[in-house]
Amino acid sequence: MHNTLTKRLRAGMALVFAAVIAVTFSCTSVEEQPTLDENALFKKAFLEELENLQFPTDPNARAGNAMPSLQVTLAALRATDNWVPAVKDRATVFIATDEAYKSLEITPRNVNQNLDLVMAAIGNQVISGKKFSGNQLLEIQGEANLLSMIPINPEDLNPIYLDTKLFVLEGGEGKYILKDSFGQTANIIRTDFKATKSVTHFIDKVLFPFPESSEE
Repeated sequence: MHNTLTKRLRAGMALVFAAVIAVTFSCTSVEEQPTLDENALFKKAFLEELENLQFPTDPNARAGNAMPSLQVTLAALRATDNWVPAVKDRATVFIATDEAYKSLEITPRNVNQNLDLVMAAIGNQVISGKKFSGNQLLEIQGEANLLSMIPINPEDLNPIYLDTKLFVLEGGEGKYILKDSFGQTANIIRTDFKATKSVTHFIDKVLFPFPESSEE
């Protein structure tokens, strides 16, 4: 894993994850700072959402829309107390498959050694407060992700926030592509796994954030 990451990625991850662990927030309002008990409830709710995903309602789509493994994401959320609450109201969740993480030598077994990377990816791949089903994906044009709600320096009187957003593009042959603010793209390979407050779509690549300030 360490051999595959560039210095720019490492610097970017350090910046982003420092922001993640420095502050917790409500998905509805940055000003509504949740208590520790509320954060525990948010974590429990998000894990329950992901652990209880349902197949798409169309039974004819199930055979070709099998749920990929998401054990790396689940392991990362279980392993940290400093995390980003993603499901308070609603959420659109894009999850990189375990296969995508494996290509970067990240597995459920070594996720603790790569926790900052995985948590930063989760923050880069989740839209808070809105649910976009598979037939609404092209409506995702500049939707703020979780990272955009985290101040880089939360102790400042006028904190600076990352302007990070997600877009969905047509990929041809009925396929869709997820794109982030850093120009990275991933194919959306499975859609419409729904839970009570969220809808989850799977992508074939891990979208680690690259803050502009980390560029050489």
